[in-house]
Amino acid sequence: MAIPQVDYEPHLYPGPAGLPKLNLSAVNFSSVVQKQHATVTLTSDALSVTLLPAMGRVLSVLDRATGHETLWRNDVARPGGANNPLGWWLWIGGMEFTLPGQEHGVTWAMEWDWEVAEQSSSRVAVRANVTEPLSGLTESLVWALEAGRPGALRSDVTLHNPSNWDAAYAHWTNPQMTPGGRNELTDGTELIIPTRSVTCLLYTSPSPRDRG
Repeated sequence: MAIPQVDYEPHLYPGPAGLPKLNLSAVNFSSVVQKQHATVTLTSDALSVTLLPAMGRVLSVLDRATGHETLWRNDVARPGGANNPLGWWLWIGGMEFTLPGQEHGVTWAMEWDWEVAEQSSSRVAVRANVTEPLSGLTESLVWALEAGRPGALRSDVTLHNPSNWDAAYAHWTNPQMTPGGRNELTDGTELIIPTRSVTCLLYTSPSPRDRG
């Protein structure tokens, strides 16, 4: 898929642990290019979900009954300043999963490994993996559509600390939601979240006393 973006990539340079920093002051925001992305589309009777798996990102969740897009998408992806180790963030839209904290962290700017994990009559799934070099944590995402739940995108997030010491982090899950097909939140929008359905299991290695 070609996504229009401000032509910022020539102004990237290696930062901490080789992560991409950006000379934001050198970017010409009127210069727009078409950036090619690998995409995977998962479909059910109710949803059409477009993934940018190499970015660890869900780009689109389309309600097939109404034709409405659920997630905000920028007309032109553009960089901006951010209080993180990179000093910038990309305003592209969709749903983001990122480590290790500090205003979107850094893994949104990294290349993720990915594969089609399952393709059967009962379930279709894509897995994406990345290792965040500042904390040493690894993250695995599995996005799936399942028979019997055609209107639900399942997103499983697994974080792993392969080291023998504690790692301080915050994981960001950012669904930039704009239901209604207008690419904006309108007055009176309500997001009803069944918190009893949210489960968070925290394991800190190596001491069992730190488990919660």
